[in-house]
Amino acid sequence: MIKQTPTAVASPVEPPARLLGLDVARGIALLGIFVVNIQFFSQAFGHFTFPVPESGDWLTRALFYVQGVFFTGRFYPLFSMLFGMGLVLMLTSSRRRGAEKSFTRTYFRRLGALFVIGLAHGLGLWYGDVLLTYSLCGVVMLLCRNWPPKALIPVGVGLVLVGTVLYSGLASLNALSIAAQRSMAVERASAPDAAEPPASTDESSASDDSSSSQAKVPPEPDGLDRLAQNHPFLAMIDGYRDERIVGGPEDPEYMRLETLAYREGPWIDAQLFRVMTWAMFVVVTVLSLFWHVLGLFFIGAGVMKVGIVDERQRPLRLWLIGIGLLAGVPLSVVSVWCAASPANPLLATAAVLTGFIGGPLMAVGYLCLALRLAEARGRVVAALAHTLGAAGRMALSNYLLQTVVSTLVFYHWGLGQFGLWTRPEKWAMVLGVFAAQCVVSVIWLRVFRMGPMEWAWRSVTYWAIQPLRRESGGPTVSTSPS
Repeated sequence: MIKQTPTAVASPVEPPARLLGLDVARGIALLGIFVVNIQFFSQAFGHFTFPVPESGDWLTRALFYVQGVFFTGRFYPLFSMLFGMGLVLMLTSSRRRGAEKSFTRTYFRRLGALFVIGLAHGLGLWYGDVLLTYSLCGVVMLLCRNWPPKALIPVGVGLVLVGTVLYSGLASLNALSIAAQRSMAVERASAPDAAEPPASTDESSASDDSSSSQAKVPPEPDGLDRLAQNHPFLAMIDGYRDERIVGGPEDPEYMRLETLAYREGPWIDAQLFRVMTWAMFVVVTVLSLFWHVLGLFFIGAGVMKVGIVDERQRPLRLWLIGIGLLAGVPLSVVSVWCAASPANPLLATAAVLTGFIGGPLMAVGYLCLALRLAEARGRVVAALAHTLGAAGRMALSNYLLQTVVSTLVFYHWGLGQFGLWTRPEKWAMVLGVFAAQCVVSVIWLRVFRMGPMEWAWRSVTYWAIQPLRRESGGPTVSTSPS
C-alpha cells in the first residue's frame, strides 16, 4: 500500500532545477505525434500499407506530403530521446541529494508503472501504444546509466542502424507478400469461372452433368456463417476460411470488416481486432522497433550528459539544427516517394532506410529548435514557449487524453465516425484538440503541480502520495523528467 507520507530517499526534481526547453520539446512532440496518430485512430490499419493521398484535391495531397516529410517517424524519436534525457536528469538530481543508492529501486517502480499504463492503453483503448516499449527500453537504459557520452552516443547510433536494417528486412518481406497477393488476384480474375461442358445426347452423360451441377451448389450456411452476420471479427475468420480474404490487414474485405467493427461494434469485435493488431505491433517491435527506440534512448542520454541544454552549447545546437534538417528533410522526401510502391521490395527497403535515418536526424534538429525557443526573450515567443511547456509538462496526461478524445469521436461507443473523415478534417481536429490541451494545461498548472496522470505515476514511483495542489505564488512551468 502506498504510504501517505514520502519516505523514499529519492524524490522528484523540484521546479527551480527543471529545464523549460525539455518541456517545450515535449509539447512540440505531442502535436507531431497526434498528427500521425490521428490517421491510425480514424481508419483501418491496412490503409498504411499503401501510403498514398486519399483523394486528388490539392489540400489533401499537400497535407499528406507535409505529414510524410515533417511528421511521420519524426516525433517518436524526439520523445524517445527526451526519455533518455529525463533519466539522466533524475539521476543527476539523486546524486546531488546523495540518494543514488535508492535511485535504481525508485526508477524500476517508475518503469513498472509505465508498463502497466502502456498495457492498459494498448489493449483497452488503442493498439498503437508506445509506453510499453518505452518501459522495456528504460530497463536497459537504467542498467547503462553510468556510461559516458563517448559510449552512449556511438552505441545509440549503432542500435538505431540495427533497428533500421531489421525493419527494412521486414518491409522487404512484406513487399514480396503484397506482390504475391496481387499476382494471385490477377490470376483469379483472369481465370474462367467454369469450363463449358461438352455437348452430348448420351443419357449417362446427361446424368453426370446433372450430378456435377448439383455438386457445385453452395453449401448451406453453417454456425460460423450465421454468427458472422452480426460479428465483423467472426466474418473476418469466415472470410479466411472461404478464401474471400487472402492477404493481411491490407486486404479490402479485411479493411471493410475492421472499419465496421470500430464504427458500429459490437464492443467485443472491436476489442478482438484491437488485440490482434496490438499483437502484430508487439511482434514488429520485438523484431526491429525496440532496437531503434533503445538507440534513441542512448543518444538522448548521451547528448544530455554532453550538456546540450546548456546555453553555452548554442553553437553545437546550430550545427545540429543544420545537419538534422538539411540531411533529414531530403532523406524524408525520398522515403515518402519510395513508400508509394509497397509491392516493390527494393523501394520498400529504401523507404525504411531513408525514413529511419532521416527521422532521428530531424528529431535532433527539432530538439535543438525547441531548446532555442525556450531561451528566446521576445514576449510573444516566450508566451508560446510557456504554453508549449505547460502542455509538455503534462505529456503523459495529454498523450492519453488524445486517445480518449479520438476514440470517442471515431469508435462506436462515441460518435462512430471511423473511416468517414477526410485528412483536412482530421488535421482540423488535431489542431483544435491540441490548442485546447495547451490552454487547459496552462490553467491546470496554475492550481496544481502536475497533471493527473503524472501525479499518479509519481506517487507510485516514489511510493508515497505526492502533493498535487500548488502553493500560491509558485512557478507554473517546469520540466517533468519523464
